[in-house]
Amino acid sequence: MTLKHIIYSAVIALLGAGTIQAKTDLEKYHEEITELSVDDNLLTPEIPRRQTELAKGAMSYLANTMARKGLQTDLSERGGLVLMVTVPASTLFGANDTIVTPGAVGTLMEIIRPLRTPDKYKLLIAVHSDDTGAEEYLNALTQTRADALVDWIAAQGIPTAAIVPYGLGYDEPLNTEASRSGRAANRRVEFYYVPGPVMIEELKAGRR
Repeated sequence: MTLKHIIYSAVIALLGAGTIQAKTDLEKYHEEITELSVDDNLLTPEIPRRQTELAKGAMSYLANTMARKGLQTDLSERGGLVLMVTVPASTLFGANDTIVTPGAVGTLMEIIRPLRTPDKYKLLIAVHSDDTGAEEYLNALTQTRADALVDWIAAQGIPTAAIVPYGLGYDEPLNTEASRSGRAANRRVEFYYVPGPVMIEELKAGRR
């Protein structure tokens, strides 16, 4: 049994008095996060104070690793406890399309690399659009794209219970200019990596 499997088994054991109860608690955790907004999901789970700096170090290491792969990273959320990776929508989808393009595979393989250990991270996928189209259409387009990314990740054999997709339409534009470059900046996908229960247990054990 590998170290990762030992740690994951320990987390399961800690979540309840017995195997059945532990599974129930994990299922409750997964169900609860699907009901939260992006902002609320960014704030949970709480990290014990003693492990906060270790968690920041782990997230900084992840950010540096992904930046070396050419990804755009940002650690400004939650004081460095959450990593945001931003990918242009055109890298992942064709214009007005909801099918993940073959050209997106290289980028997405780097996105899912940290997810090989179940529940080490909670991943939020926030898909944004420009303002070209009716609000209802843009909300549907971005939600379908977010769901398509979850389906793609699942097809790679990655557990998706701790992945939450959000289609945000044009609610949070980065650029309000009506130029081609301004609209392109708004068409983006944000991947938020939030420490999960397995990472917290690793940090408590002095591992990361």
